Amino acid sequence: MTAADLAKFEPGRRYATLFAMSVESMATVTDEIIDLHDRIIGRIIRTARNKQNQNTLASRATVAAMMRLHSKLGDALIAAKANGNAVRLGRGV
Repeated sequence: MTAADLAKFEPGRRYATLFAMSVESMATVTDEIIDLHDRIIGRIIRTARNKQNQNTLASRATVAAMMRLHSKLGDALIAAKANGNAVRLGRGV
């Protein structure tokens, strides 16, 4: 509807039409804002989930490396004891 179309209406009908159009526009804008908010929150959640997954994978790799290291240390201690080598553990060694 153009301004020329509104000018043809009597004042009461013109104001009522403008009011109805503004209420409809507010509803449309509100819907767009809610949609934008949902997309922003979704992006934030996806980013956080990806970062958490990366941290978990890094943590798993670190734990696996420490387990391998302790396994090698245990194997070395068992081999040293089997060979009769003295193994001293403690401070100042």
